[in-house]
Amino acid sequence: MSFRLYKKLSAIGMGSLGGISLYYFLNTSESKLKKVHNSWTTNYTPSVKWDSNWDHRAATSLSKPLSKDATPEKENAFNEKLEKTKSKATRHLIMIRHGQYNLNGATDTERILTDIGRHQAKLTGKRLAELKIPIDDVVISTMTRAQETGKIILKELSDSKIAISHDSLIEEGAPIPPEPKVGHWRPEQSQFFQDGSRIEAGFRAHFHRADPNQEKDSYTVLVCHANVIRYFVCRALQFPPEAWLRISLHNASISWITIYPNGRVILRSLGDAGHMPLKYLSTTCFSYTVLRRKLRKKVKFNKNIKMKSTFLLVLLILPTIILTLEGNKIFAHANEDEIDEDLVDVENENEGDNEDSESALVGDDVEPDEDSESTTSPDANTHLLFVRPLYTPGSQLELPGGVPVEFLIGFLNKGKNDFIIETVEASFRYPMDFNYFIQNFSAIGYNREVKPDSEATVLYSFLPSESFAGRPFGLNIAINYRDSNGSPYTEAVFNETVLITEVDEGFDGETFFLYVFLAAIVILLLVVGQQFLGSFGKRKRSQTVRKQVETGTTNSTDIDYDWLPAQTLRNLQNSPNGKGKISPKQSPRQRKAKRAAGDD
Repeated sequence: MSFRLYKKLSAIGMGSLGGISLYYFLNTSESKLKKVHNSWTTNYTPSVKWDSNWDHRAATSLSKPLSKDATPEKENAFNEKLEKTKSKATRHLIMIRHGQYNLNGATDTERILTDIGRHQAKLTGKRLAELKIPIDDVVISTMTRAQETGKIILKELSDSKIAISHDSLIEEGAPIPPEPKVGHWRPEQSQFFQDGSRIEAGFRAHFHRADPNQEKDSYTVLVCHANVIRYFVCRALQFPPEAWLRISLHNASISWITIYPNGRVILRSLGDAGHMPLKYLSTTCFSYTVLRRKLRKKVKFNKNIKMKSTFLLVLLILPTIILTLEGNKIFAHANEDEIDEDLVDVENENEGDNEDSESALVGDDVEPDEDSESTTSPDANTHLLFVRPLYTPGSQLELPGGVPVEFLIGFLNKGKNDFIIETVEASFRYPMDFNYFIQNFSAIGYNREVKPDSEATVLYSFLPSESFAGRPFGLNIAINYRDSNGSPYTEAVFNETVLITEVDEGFDGETFFLYVFLAAIVILLLVVGQQFLGSFGKRKRSQTVRKQVETGTTNSTDIDYDWLPAQTLRNLQNSPNGKGKISPKQSPRQRKAKRAAGDD
């Protein structure tokens, strides 16, 4: 193999290796370029096109189409019919969620408004009166809490011209399986089938463009429920209906949708509760009044932490005393019993799994995993121990991204009744506001029975995402249990800020292939440079070095005759031209005689 062929094969091999390395790096790097399918300024194609005839009330769909051979008279008649069937007015649908109600009611008649809920409804009625909206009719759900809310609002409006009706189609229920699913609310599939068809019928009954005979704009108020309103909003805006549970609504909030004659739909407001003071803002599972009470307890908790830190410092100064007094048990008791009880009072926890399946199915307003008041039993003690990674109480917990986190929860029954550990769930919260959820982990069911004066331990694990590395999150861990009487309890065993760290794997494939790619580029450039310089030097030498052409002997004195025999030299000298260019010819017999005589 020649050297030039070797260089060519080396260049091709290094170029291929560099290309493979570049492809691997671009397809595995976290900073790879995002694919942009459409420009936002030119050649834009909507991902989902708007259906103008979503209510099947467009004028063209209400008239028989013309035939291809229609006469001008028929075309004129068809156009006149279209004008008569076109909508001319705008419809405004104002949806109001009921006020806060008694969640402990076993039946719908027992789920009446609380004092806060009645005040919320009164404030919303005043808000509608201040807006001076010419309300034409009010449609109220037939459930008790909606009926109470509607009566309070109508009292504030004090307009006898308003038409009042009651509709069972807009009762609370499960409209469609949500995506993503939530852990604490899991109705049966049959419930979605029953409630979904009913709520969809309610949407088609109330959401459509104005009738052709309607001359003036109309304003309709719907007093109903959170699940119904959220589903109606998604359907009216032609959003995926399974996204309804991604929306949260305050009690007695106002959501306003406008439907224009051409079928266009506008959302003017969603869950507007700006007319309420902070102390009256609430959802099904959360109240700002409870939050302020817990913030005061949090200040007290911080003072307790300072006192405990001082106490720990004293213990560090006196190690000999600690070693003689079962030091490990003292630390475990102080940190787990004292601090965990305070943590329960600091932040509100997720509402436990709904044991009464009927209450969840017949119409409890479902909120997407919002906090509720933690209820704990005085006869139960819980302890938390992180198995992986190890955690020292009092320091910030660091969780490696992409690595499973495991912890044990100890449950001690100090009472006389049995307890049943139902589920354990965990979630990441926004560190500045623990009411804002970042990620929910699966709730694991245990159904572990704990007898009086007994203790049980359960194991829970979850996997933090690698994409969270380098960011702090609020980690909330809650245990749900109930006693033998069926009373449910929820306790937060951990509610602190944690830091997600990036795992150092030692060998980084992306960095390795990046270096290989850079080395291949450098070697390729060197080979290309050497080839270029080599070809340039050859061309230069070919121009300066000329070939010497043999022209023969031009001067007879330069000829060497010593190697010729003497007889040949004499013959040359005696030749007519005297230049010795003609060699004398001898017969074979003469040459043989000469060799025999030894004549040189």
